[in-house]
Amino acid sequence: AAGRELELLKRLGPLLGREAASAAVADVLIPVLAVRRLDESAAAEVLAAFAAVAPAPRLLDGVDGVAVDEQDAESMRSSAASHAAALAPLFGRLRTRHARRALCTAYEAVGAWDDGARVASALLNRLHAESRLSIDGVDYDTRLDAYDALDVSWFRDAPASSAAPIAHHVLHELRGKDMALRHAAAAALERMLDAAVGGAKTLSRDETSDAGGVEDVDDDDDETDARKTSAGGLSEPHLEDAERKPKNVVIATLGDVVMRVVAPGVRGLLRAPDQTTRAEAIGAFRKLAEAAPSAAPGAFASLADPSDPEKDFFANAAHLQAHRRARALRLLSAVAVKTADLNEELMETSPDESVEKKAKIFLPASVIVGYLAPLATAALGDPGADVASTAASAVGALAGALPWGPYRDLLHATLRKASAGRGGRDGRGYDVEGSKALHIRAAATILERFHEFDLDAETRAERETGAPAVATNVVGRLIHPSVVECLRLDVLPKLEALAVVEDNEGKGGTVRPAAAAATVAVLRLLPARDLEYDISRVLGKMANCLRSRAQGVRDSARAALASASAGLGAAHLPSVVSLLTTRLDRGFMVHVLGATLHSILDATIKTEHAEDVNPETDPEDVDDALEEIIPVLDADVFGRAAQEREEVAAIRGAYKEARRLRAHE
Repeated sequence: AAGRELELLKRLGPLLGREAASAAVADVLIPVLAVRRLDESAAAEVLAAFAAVAPAPRLLDGVDGVAVDEQDAESMRSSAASHAAALAPLFGRLRTRHARRALCTAYEAVGAWDDGARVASALLNRLHAESRLSIDGVDYDTRLDAYDALDVSWFRDAPASSAAPIAHHVLHELRGKDMALRHAAAAALERMLDAAVGGAKTLSRDETSDAGGVEDVDDDDDETDARKTSAGGLSEPHLEDAERKPKNVVIATLGDVVMRVVAPGVRGLLRAPDQTTRAEAIGAFRKLAEAAPSAAPGAFASLADPSDPEKDFFANAAHLQAHRRARALRLLSAVAVKTADLNEELMETSPDESVEKKAKIFLPASVIVGYLAPLATAALGDPGADVASTAASAVGALAGALPWGPYRDLLHATLRKASAGRGGRDGRGYDVEGSKALHIRAAATILERFHEFDLDAETRAERETGAPAVATNVVGRLIHPSVVECLRLDVLPKLEALAVVEDNEGKGGTVRPAAAAATVAVLRLLPARDLEYDISRVLGKMANCLRSRAQGVRDSARAALASASAGLGAAHLPSVVSLLTTRLDRGFMVHVLGATLHSILDATIKTEHAEDVNPETDPEDVDDALEEIIPVLDADVFGRAAQEREEVAAIRGAYKEARRLRAHE
């Protein structure tokens, strides 16, 4: 039915008697194209209908001898400008050739009343040129010549609104697989940024900036998330105005294109799972950070080193060699750690001193959230040696430099990707940039960098009591109740579900070490109230894995429980030992119980190990657990386990835990 109605509109287009009627019908079709999940074949039909009903240039001379008055002409120009602004983002959204050809036709129809659309449509038609003589149907000569025509002078002389659809198309080309067109698009983008910088200086002297901008519309969820975090600390005047102007207005300057189209597009491309696409995006990011520092404040100064490519983050991150990409991530981690240290110093200084130190912040939160964290997360799927593991560490280092809000969002995003399956919308794989295990490891590194302690409450408590504030959690620091609630209700359940891979044999499944470590990191931050219940529930699932007959499963579960006990400290040993004795109570499990108890005590009590995990651990706290420990030791030395160890050779051969008595140790 919808197809028949669109066909009817296309036939009615030439018969409409007044340009106002044509514009009214076109206005009805525009909202249809803004649907996020619009099918491209349907989009092509709507665009064809739009091109048919759009006011034609012949109406300027009047119809049936009736001239178009100035008021109607002005209304047509205003409508055309609005239509051009709405159609421009589609050059970055649509993928199929049929839909893009229909878009070029529709945009050319808008150019009858809008100068910017008319100038852009001439180049857009050439950028989509096709040839029957080419194997893949692409007219490379015409397209590459069109990219060459997009020089600095073209961007400076053309109306600013003409650059918006060109920018969307260039960003679309950077996602493509054709290397020649991709490189040509990247070069055109660099020339656009050079032109924007030149225009910024002119506007700064003349103070004539009156920038507006349209919100970049894209059907990719990750790019939409990237747009939510805008860059701060703007310096170029017209780029600053572009960011402050309301959304959904017509673009007025080239700076609007940079801030509202190029910057969000680059942020989206940095999330791409394909290494080739990310390499092009990194090059565009470097140029953006250099030419328009307000779009990514501090990024070029902190990460670039034009004099030495070996130390340049951008050059290393886009390099073909895996060890160079890993080096870039280590450089990023080092800068993030310095930023976190400086942020911590700012929290402890007076307002007058903080103003001076704020100028030294290496990476603002907007740059980390918008550009660097997505890039490091995407690198989790890099197959190069040591790149993915280094990326996981980089994600944690970046999280350590973020305030609580962005920190929480990054943690939730990482856990969401760790819980998701492969693939993504339209088969592009944007929802998962790496394996589930590496995303879990990244979440663990984020939690290791937790720093959102309630300094105000600690200061008040110290002033009132004259002594340092005392917290009931394992880390001994006060945390705001809202943060604790988020950790307990939102983060802990997700990690609990990821910590153990369930099986169908009723033996508990397999423990994921990284998820177990992340879970313990959350437990350390929770107050003592209900903590024993959380420990019993979460660690109990890991303890169930010790019931498995697979040696590897038991080894991973034992290592996870030992690490968890060391992280929680000797004060919680009674709970850990109790949950072990209730689950390992028969057959070969009694041998597993003795070996596991030794591993837990060894990890928790040894001072040299415990100090690395939890400086507050007191070996004397083990006395409180003796009531639970002594019966296990007694059974291991004198009970059935000792008898089987001596008399049943099959048990010693089948289970490593039964080969040696660990109670005396």
